Order: sequence, then C-alpha cells, then structure tokens
Amino acid sequence: METIIYLFLVHYFTIRALAETNEITEKNETKLFDENADIEKPPKLNIKYYYESHCPYCRNFETDHFKQIIEKLHDYLDIQTYPYGNVNRLHLPNNTFEYACQHGPEECYGNKLHACALDVIKNHTAALLFNNCLMDISQENKGSDDKAADKCASNMGYDSNVIKECALGEKGSELFNYYGEETSKHKIRGVPKIWINGSKYERSHDVMGDICKYFLNPIPPCENYDSTKNDEENDK
Repeated sequence: METIIYLFLVHYFTIRALAETNEITEKNETKLFDENADIEKPPKLNIKYYYESHCPYCRNFETDHFKQIIEKLHDYLDIQTYPYGNVNRLHLPNNTFEYACQHGPEECYGNKLHACALDVIKNHTAALLFNNCLMDISQENKGSDDKAADKCASNMGYDSNVIKECALGEKGSELFNYYGEETSKHKIRGVPKIWINGSKYERSHDVMGDICKYFLNPIPPCENYDSTKNDEENDK
C-alpha cells in the first residue's frame, strides 16, 4: 500500500513540475512575441527634392537614381517633391502671376502635370513613380507631356485625362504657384537639389548608398545593397 501511495505522489509531482515548466515557457514566448511587436521602424528620413520636368540633369537623376530610391526605400522615407525649378515669376496687377520656365512653356505645363499627379493620385508612392515615369530618359522629346502622361497612365492603370485637365485648369496653376513658393523658401537656383533632414545634400554617384548611411541600424533594403552593381546598371 505504501508503495502505491509513493508511486502516486511521484507521478503527481512529476506532472505538476512539467505543467509549471510549460507555463513558464509559454510566458517567455509570449513576452518575446510582445517585445518583437514593440520593435518599430526607425523614424522616416525626410527627403526634399527640387526639380523641373525638362531639365536633362533631373531626368538623368530620375532614371539612374530616384526610381530605385522610391521603389526600395519608400517605407523608410518621407519624400516630398517640388516640381518647379528655375522659374521667373511676375506678379501682375490683377493679383495673378505670369511664369517663364527655364525650358519654355512646355516645361511649365510639364511641371503642372507633375503637381497634378501628386494631387490626384492619392497613393503618394504611386504618384512619385508616375512622375518618375513621365521623366524617364526613354520618353520621347523631353518627356512630361500629354503623350508621356497617356503612356504612364496606361501602364499604371490611371486616367491621364483627370491629370491633364487639372494641369490645364485653375487647380494646376494653384498647385504650380504653391510649389513655387515652397521652392523659393530655399532660394533654389539650379536643379536637381536635395535636402535630407533639413540639410543640403551634395549628390554623389551613389545616392542610394548615401541615404542608407543615414540609418544608424541598417534597414533591410540597405543590408544587401551593392553600390558596384548599381554602377553597372547605370552604365548600361
């Protein structure tokens, strides 16, 4: 009888010990999960990019660098673009403005297309990629015209008519004037110009790599980034 009681007690306390062990393990796993849930992405890096739609240097930058930056880093960047550039603005007596863009009236219209795309396309990353498409070096003429807008909209599933109507109307002029005022705050002469977290950035051949260096802890898109591979792609 004593043997039976003894075996029963051993069995009881063994089961209890295993149960407590499992409970501790589950609590530790829950704690680890909760700690991982609290891990947040680093604060977004603020990028201010000033450009004009027909500037050849801006088009090269858009094609060689900016598209990659938008596609790979958009989750980690607060990108604000200002399609205006080198414009002479004359304030008329009737409280309206007359604009003379560096590359002519076509560029003013191109800038308005960009401004309207940023306003019409509600997904900001998609709007940036649409404007990048307008300026791609593969576009005919200087890009950023109705033909480019139709082509990019068709490829991306948007209605180019809404954007073109905006650019031709009062809303396009209002947006263009807004970007002019924002550009004048930094007294921009010569584009493209970039500010990162409020400081002027001097562009190098590896803009993506330079931006990655701003993050104290490497973000996933930057961990396996190969600047030499990027150079090879740009040389093609």
